[in-house]
Amino acid sequence: MGARAIALRVDSVARCAAAWHRDRHGHAAERERAASIASPIRRAQFLAGRWLAAQSLAARHGGPADAWHLSCVPDQPPRVLQGPGRPWLSISHRGDSVACAIADGPVGVDVELEDGLRGAADERADFVLAAAEQPAFAQTAAPARAAFLLARWTLKEAWAKRQARGLALGAMRDLVSRPLAQGGNARLWRAGGLVLAVCAEAGTLWPQPMLAGMPTATPEPWQVAPVSPRH
Repeated sequence: MGARAIALRVDSVARCAAAWHRDRHGHAAERERAASIASPIRRAQFLAGRWLAAQSLAARHGGPADAWHLSCVPDQPPRVLQGPGRPWLSISHRGDSVACAIADGPVGVDVELEDGLRGAADERADFVLAAAEQPAFAQTAAPARAAFLLARWTLKEAWAKRQARGLALGAMRDLVSRPLAQGGNARLWRAGGLVLAVCAEAGTLWPQPMLAGMPTATPEPWQVAPVSPRH
């Protein structure tokens, strides 16, 4: 079996949410789910993700975007219910950025703002980093610690989404991430004020993502896995 390829897109929440009202307002389940979201920002993010996912599915697997129906269950990852195929997908949003990854196997994507770390890096490290990651963090100069922590945060969120489950803050310590020269099961992009991570199986054909408003960035290879006894 050949290596699996991923389609990856990042776009503006405002643009994609407006496009949803133009193109997908007839999808009753999405409309009803959006109406149940009290926060206007979160409502727009939800709609933006659905529009971007439908566009990505149509571009990769064919058929009109409107023919793709996605699940709308609160607190559960989206999945394809109806369309010209049953690919895997993952959606993430932060601020005005929304990301969608489409693959032939389990995939997880997470997008974060480059300056979006909640709290001081030193205070968050014990909740995010595995014991094996702590020495490198301690050796990192103070101005670079937020970027160090946010990279691991984003990668671990993407890993959890690939497993189709949420990840509590303290549970991040049970995962260890390691930068590589090549290979691995994850990729990280940093550009345009965003940090973007995708996690899939090793040997995946990693894409150069379609990044609306985000400069071309070189993907960084990483390995993300549960902590083993040797760690």
